Amino acid sequence: MKYSAVQEKSDGQFVIHKHIRGRNVHWDLMIDSGDALWTWRIESDPQTGFDEPQRICRIFDHDRKFLNYQGPVNQGNASVEMIDKGVSSLICKSAGSFVIDFQGKLLAGRFELLHICDDIWQLRRQGREIQ
Repeated sequence: MKYSAVQEKSDGQFVIHKHIRGRNVHWDLMIDSGDALWTWRIESDPQTGFDEPQRICRIFDHDRKFLNYQGPVNQGNASVEMIDKGVSSLICKSAGSFVIDFQGKLLAGRFELLHICDDIWQLRRQGREIQ
């Protein structure tokens, strides 16, 4: 799996898509990295809030066109619907985490993306303990 590198650019955009394929539903958090959208799959409905830490899975980077795209994907076998969009500001980065300010309707505030193992990460509000 190929991931884009962190650039010095600190401000960008983010989007959360609801991804529907038949009965299967998941959500994708996409964060603008400059060249591509870093993408994580969220299994829990983010519309219920981000007060509790979310276990998320890093998937392949997506093209920046998905910042504004809604409609069919996967040769028409699935669709995506934008449920949140806003500004993201990279506050700091380290070997296994990012701290990002999100300014969206659902995802709002300062969050840490913490690498757990392999492609597993945790998204949690800044200052919350790992669960």
